[in-house]
Amino acid sequence: QSGECLGPWGPQNQTQGFESSAALMKSLGVSTLAGLKELAPERIVTAGGSFYAVDGHVMPSMPVERWAGKEPALNTKRMMLGSVSIDAMQGPGPTLWPLFSMNLTGTPPPVLMGETFGPNFAAVEQQYPLSRFDGASVLAVARPDSDWDVGCPMVGMADLLTAAGGEAYFYVFGCGSGFCSHGYELPFVFGNGAVAGFPGPQVPTLTG
Repeated sequence: QSGECLGPWGPQNQTQGFESSAALMKSLGVSTLAGLKELAPERIVTAGGSFYAVDGHVMPSMPVERWAGKEPALNTKRMMLGSVSIDAMQGPGPTLWPLFSMNLTGTPPPVLMGETFGPNFAAVEQQYPLSRFDGASVLAVARPDSDWDVGCPMVGMADLLTAAGGEAYFYVFGCGSGFCSHGYELPFVFGNGAVAGFPGPQVPTLTG
């Protein structure tokens, strides 16, 4: 599973899902499911068609309720959960991916910081000072955004799982460079760190 179905990456409720679907179809100039099927998938995704919501069928209720033990409960026995050092970069503000082509030192653009963290900027800056990232300002923006999108909700999922009597095993995967993106740890599960750019004798150590 990629993502925790809680927090910013969680689904919309049913009402929000209907509203988002109607807005998407209007923007694409279609009014029926048949009309959507005639469009190229890339056009739908580009128009904002990448969301999911409670539908009463495939997803009958909000996942957070089922993680908390509401019947039919999800897996409440044993689960491994985790995140990587830079796991998201697509929170409430604009996506931060384009910034990684820029110089990583200096002061983050105030507009970006404001749109990403809003009135919480000062508190975020206190917990994630530039000194933690050797002056790499983009990482200082991306790391708290990552924790907000993935890291902290994963901890919340672990709390729900253990409160329901299950076992949760948690990890945080990082790299010497400070930049490990979403899914970066998966090659190491199979002892193939070279795929992730880590050839050499350190791979067996990292894979455990």
